[in-house]
Amino acid sequence: MHTDLASCTFPIADLPGLKKKVLNWLRPFSTFCFLDNQQYPTTSHEAECLIGAGVKEWVQTENIQDADVFFQKAKWLFGHLSYDLKVQLHGLSTAKEDPIGFSLYCFFVPHVVLELKQGSLTIYAEEPAVIFQQISAQPEKKDTFSAPRLQINLVMSRDAYLQNVKALQAHILRGD
Repeated sequence: MHTDLASCTFPIADLPGLKKKVLNWLRPFSTFCFLDNQQYPTTSHEAECLIGAGVKEWVQTENIQDADVFFQKAKWLFGHLSYDLKVQLHGLSTAKEDPIGFSLYCFFVPHVVLELKQGSLTIYAEEPAVIFQQISAQPEKKDTFSAPRLQINLVMSRDAYLQNVKALQAHILRGD
C-alpha cells in the first residue's frame, strides 16, 4: 500500500508478550485501532495483528462522496462504517434511536502503523527504530487502573422492562 511513512521490520520471538507491550505503548494515544485475529489458524489472513495509532488526517462525514475523496488518497486507513449506513445504501429504515450519534463514515490516517506477523513486526512511521525502542521498553503487565465511577442512566423503568419481558415470554409461548 502506498504510504509516505518509512518502514522497518524487526524480528520478534514472543508474539503474545509483544501484543501486551504494544497495548501499553498505545495508552497515551487518544485514537488508535487494534485489529487482532487472536492467532486464529486460517490461511486467509496476512497479518496476526494490525494497529494504527495517532491521527495524521481524518474524515467524519455523512456523505459518501466526502469519504470517497479521502479513500482515494491510498494510504493506510483505519475506522468504521455506521450500522445506519443501511438506510443510505439500501433504503431501509429503522425506528431505533441512535443515542451515540456516530457519523456514517469515520476514518483516519495514522501516524504509526504496526503489522505483526509470526516472527516479525513491521513498523511504518517517520522513525520506526524509535517506535520499536519505545514498544520494547514497555512492560508486559499494565499498571493497575482505577476507573472513574460511572453514572448509569436508565432508558426505561423497571416496570416497563418487566412488561417487555412478559410480552416476550408470551410471544415465545405462542411460538412466534
